[in-house]
Amino acid sequence: HTNLHRFNVAADLRCSPAVPFAANPRTLDRIVANLPFGKLVGSHEANAALYPALLHEVARALTPDGRAVLLTEDKRLFETAVGRTKGLKIIKGRLLRYSGATPTAYVVTRTRR
Repeated sequence: HTNLHRFNVAADLRCSPAVPFAANPRTLDRIVANLPFGKLVGSHEANAALYPALLHEVARALTPDGRAVLLTEDKRLFETAVGRTKGLKIIKGRLLRYSGATPTAYVVTRTRR
């Protein structure tokens, strides 16, 4: 909230569990999440269930021009899950380096179909 006020940005911020979102269909312009990597928090097996469920919620809740920025180090699983989620596509991925970790921040949008 501090940065929004500092830079005079009007926004309604909400914090929600990953699944299910507390949002009506096609009502969120932006979604930002730091997903469990499956190392310190969660596991690859738990992510295999979480990521598809989360992406289904993202596809449901994003406005037609909305974007989600999702951070993960479980990249292959994430990319596969997006590919299997009707209505979503990855438009950009940015590799980051932090304390020995190399997560990727993915920008995901709705497909036009």
